[in-house]
Amino acid sequence: ELIGKQVVFCIIKEKFMNKGDLLRCLGILTYVVLTIIDRFCFNIADYIYIPITLIGIALIIIGFILNKKSK
Repeated sequence: ELIGKQVVFCIIKEKFMNKGDLLRCLGILTYVVLTIIDRFCFNIADYIYIPITLIGIALIIIGFILNKKSK
């Protein structure tokens, strides 16, 4: 399982060489995975769901800011 995570991370790192793109991708991935788990697998309590969602949104915003600064 750890090797699979490393392979996925290397693929993402090669595709998104810019730090802002990587953060934005991780933020979107966090939000999508959390939403899928909450809707289709089991309900996640609000005290867990809300902070993780805010972290994902913060990563997306930081990614956009880093992209604007690098251009």
